[in-house]
Amino acid sequence: MKKIIILLNLLSIFCFLKVYAKNQVLVGRVICIDAGHGGFDPGATYKDLKEADINLEYAHLLKSELEEEGATVYLTRYDDYDLSTNNYNHKRSDILNRIKIIKDISPDIFISIHLNADSSNKWNGAQTFYNSVNENNMLLAESIQKKFKQINITKRNIKKDNSIFLLKNLDVTGVLIELGFITNNVDRMNLVSDAYQKKLVKTIVKGIRNYFLKIHF
Repeated sequence: MKKIIILLNLLSIFCFLKVYAKNQVLVGRVICIDAGHGGFDPGATYKDLKEADINLEYAHLLKSELEEEGATVYLTRYDDYDLSTNNYNHKRSDILNRIKIIKDISPDIFISIHLNADSSNKWNGAQTFYNSVNENNMLLAESIQKKFKQINITKRNIKKDNSIFLLKNLDVTGVLIELGFITNNVDRMNLVSDAYQKKLVKTIVKGIRNYFLKIHF
């Protein structure tokens, strides 16, 4: 009986420590959020909606949510501007400067936020892309995508894409998230909904949290 009580006490302590670790896992973490496009580059558009604006809105919401959990969070841009310093090759200069910002910050992870688009309006769903340069990229992508599936916003799987310029030029662990299709009626309606934005951001945070739990426990 005494052994059973000891075992139960140990189990209780273990459960407490597990919950505590889960709640504290983002404390002190440095995270960089890249809101895709901006300034001269609106990204994908639909009528008066611009991907760049929606990306930035999600970036700020995600920043706030992560900071509430104790993380230190930086954005590559804080308003509607691009990062180009070259008048002749805006796009390349913009991405190179994003890469430089992320490298200078040297975060634990980075998240690049984008929207998808297609000539057909039938495609939908959030999807997380990663580069196979290190295995943690895939682990972060899986952690986030799994949470997307749990709230039934997508049937898509993670996707390896070693051609994405931003991802392949960074050694820092990171992923690019396409939050949904601006060209799909349901996705588009959801992406600009306050309630959906909060749900999606909290889901991303859960995925990030699970990633850090996996690499440390």
